[in-house]
Amino acid sequence: MFSPSRPMPAAHRLALCAPFAAALGGIVGCTAKPIDAWQDSLSEYIAKEGHGDPNVLRETPQLRSASALRPAPIKFSKLDVRSFGLPPFVERWDVHGVMLDPAKTDAGQYAFLVGVVKRPYGGSSTLEDMRLAVFHVKRDGAHWRVSEPDGGALQRYLDALAADPDALNLHPTHQVFPAMDDVFSLEVQGDTLVATDARSGATWRVTKGERTAYSR
Repeated sequence: MFSPSRPMPAAHRLALCAPFAAALGGIVGCTAKPIDAWQDSLSEYIAKEGHGDPNVLRETPQLRSASALRPAPIKFSKLDVRSFGLPPFVERWDVHGVMLDPAKTDAGQYAFLVGVVKRPYGGSSTLEDMRLAVFHVKRDGAHWRVSEPDGGALQRYLDALAADPDALNLHPTHQVFPAMDDVFSLEVQGDTLVATDARSGATWRVTKGERTAYSR
């Protein structure tokens, strides 16, 4: 499991590192799909900083900061994702993935609730997508399953956040992800992993063997 007390064996880390890096193919930061860019960036970080061991995510500078909440949620972000063919000042996306309870997943499997924040030039940022992303570390690299778009779940999350008078980190015009007091849980229902937002009850699902647009 994803635990500093049980690090991945060195031989396994090295066996994973090359496939992780080879799978990137120089794509990182150049894709038109924000979630693709986030997936590639996460794989690159694990390959370069962790030599193939995802436990490196526990050592990010944000988590080591004295100002980080304890226990601090594990979050991985890809910032300033740009679209092909558009000048950099037109619009960009920030993609943030919050790791969900690793005790609920199989060994070598990690689940993130991912939020895609659009930042148009001169306009207000908006949270335009949320997905459950699950990757499974194997000897040939990382294999991904990502939930399909669910506008209803996204709107339910946003409505509950806006209606909560005690919600933290709300901005009058800019939407962010995650909110400072967001609480997400992960449950296993048969072959399906279900992520739930505690405030709204909105859910996102990924089923074993299911193929989606972001499956790899």
